[in-house]
Amino acid sequence: MKKIDLLYLTTDSKIGGAENIILALIKGLNRNKYSVGLLILSGTGPLIGEAKKLGIEVTALRMKSKFDIISLLKIFPYLRKKKIDILHTHLYHSNIIGALVKKWKRIPIFLYTSHGLPIEKNSPLSLCNNLIMRKANHKIIAVSSDVKRKLINYGKVKPEKIILIHNGIDVSKFFSSEKGKDILIGTIANLRLVKGHQYLLKAIPTVLEGIPSTKFLIVGQGPLRKDLEQLAKRLKITKNVIFTGYQKNIAEILAKLTLFVLPSIREPLGICLLEAMATGLPVVATNIGGIPEVVKDRETGLLVPPKNPEILAHAILTLLQNREKAKNMAIAGRRRVEEKFNLKIMVRKTEEVYQNLIGKNFLKDENF
Repeated sequence: MKKIDLLYLTTDSKIGGAENIILALIKGLNRNKYSVGLLILSGTGPLIGEAKKLGIEVTALRMKSKFDIISLLKIFPYLRKKKIDILHTHLYHSNIIGALVKKWKRIPIFLYTSHGLPIEKNSPLSLCNNLIMRKANHKIIAVSSDVKRKLINYGKVKPEKIILIHNGIDVSKFFSSEKGKDILIGTIANLRLVKGHQYLLKAIPTVLEGIPSTKFLIVGQGPLRKDLEQLAKRLKITKNVIFTGYQKNIAEILAKLTLFVLPSIREPLGICLLEAMATGLPVVATNIGGIPEVVKDRETGLLVPPKNPEILAHAILTLLQNREKAKNMAIAGRRRVEEKFNLKIMVRKTEEVYQNLIGKNFLKDENF
């Protein structure tokens, strides 16, 4: 039986939530059924190497900006050599390019995963993306119920076009280890404004008043690193805060933590939360976006309002000072990820979407 030629198209080669999901799908798909490729619009980051390790062809156009037309034109000779059955795009810039490519290339199936609506709601790219989602005849996968609601309410997308598939992770990769006496609190996210690192830093002095020996690990790279380091200096907490930059060994880092914190002010779901809970860590996170779909307040972790360092600090201290409560939440959190946010579930549901769409297109293409 002929393999299905599947091409993933994404915007950047850095590794964040969307990119981790692409890697998870590539790893989990049945390679006897699918021939998989990855096309990246910009950058030369770690996503390229990680995808190649999984044995697929990876091409990067290396666009210098969203409007780098010269680099974008390289997509045409690349696609002339391909016969693509399914084009699956991630992130809104790729969605726009994908919609144009689908029409030019006459690709049978075009599918878009929405990891959240664009931050710049009134930018030309955002408005163009919303128009494509409303008008184009293709399915959209939403990674959380919150994203689905926003697609309907703000993007004006018809509900029947949207398929809800929660992000999932390979739970077996994450493990708990025996903790030492040192208290190490961590967060893992790109250093961008929406991740709320500044509020975590502002909460640290209060935490240190309660438990002075506490250390904080800020894992991730991004445009705000210098600003956040300067803020740590002003708060006089540099001895207790470590900025690690980008790290590959996330499972090993999580295994060393006592507690995980995600202080985001915007979050479609939170892959790092799933990974922390799979590790068996108690978590504190903000009550926004898709996070409440992952963290059940007072059951698998504590939820706090965004942009509130005082309440965030109090929640952190509550779990640090109530180890039995924290342990029970951690156990419940691991169980929740295994049951609801497992990679196998995500891959199975995504493959079901592919197969369903293939079935609908079968009569249109006798060679399929």
